[in-house]
Amino acid sequence: MKSFSTELVGSSAPIIALKEKIGNLSALDVPVYIQGESGTGKSLISKLIVGQVITQIHSSNFSSDLNILIQKHSQKTLHIRGETIKITTPLYFNKLEELDTEGQAILFRILDSQDFVTYKKETVEFYGRIFFSSNKHLPQMVKDGLFRRDLFQKINLIRLNTPALRDIKSDIPFLVNHFVTEFKNKYKKNILRLSEKLIQFILQYDWPGNVAQLRSMLEGMIILSSEKVLDISHIPKDFLSNSALSSGSKLNIIPGITIVEYEKEIIRENLRSTSGNREKCAKLLGISERTLYRKIKEYDLE
Repeated sequence: MKSFSTELVGSSAPIIALKEKIGNLSALDVPVYIQGESGTGKSLISKLIVGQVITQIHSSNFSSDLNILIQKHSQKTLHIRGETIKITTPLYFNKLEELDTEGQAILFRILDSQDFVTYKKETVEFYGRIFFSSNKHLPQMVKDGLFRRDLFQKINLIRLNTPALRDIKSDIPFLVNHFVTEFKNKYKKNILRLSEKLIQFILQYDWPGNVAQLRSMLEGMIILSSEKVLDISHIPKDFLSNSALSSGSKLNIIPGITIVEYEKEIIRENLRSTSGNREKCAKLLGISERTLYRKIKEYDLE
């Protein structure tokens, strides 16, 4: 089987350790639990281990996704009551923290005996590799009675932890180079380099959405840019509006962003928090309604 571990970009200690574990797990037919924040590449890790595309089962839509999977495989044989359906494809159960009680019971049965019986009396047997992921800390959910302890014990046989981007900032230059190369080729753009201001921003920003957020931002910039040098001014406005203000109304300083841009986003956020009530918004901002109205017109925030 081809090794896919080189697709995991980076040379920090956590990434090197993760690559080594991926290599060790590739030949082992055991379930793997991948834990980490949103956007840290958990689904990618599962694909790297098996070296192929994996069928995803979303925990928030567990019954529907599982039923679609069963129907897809049952088409290979005459669909009759009591038939046995064999599923050999690798499966990735996403966001286990969202799995309801019924879903947890079915998943426990799958892991315990590699099969379960549907309400149509079909016996579904599982032969493919199984992966799980969660964004939240499942042991705490077990303590709180929100997740089955016996299920977690079966899931937690082999656990991999994907690092947050803020913990592997030394890998950011490698990731940026990888994504810029990918997208400039994909969209046929003649991007030569990033400006110093943009590099500063990328290195200083906390990236709450992790690698996925960095990738998405760079893709948006490259799609929209017609210049050879990517600059901070090319950052999509929707990214700035979602990132310029953090929770608790604490301003997240972004090097190179103008005062005008900050003022626009501050007004936008306060209008949103007051459901468009200009009187309340003006009081929160410490300005007159007349000034607020003028700013709204000036920044086209209506």
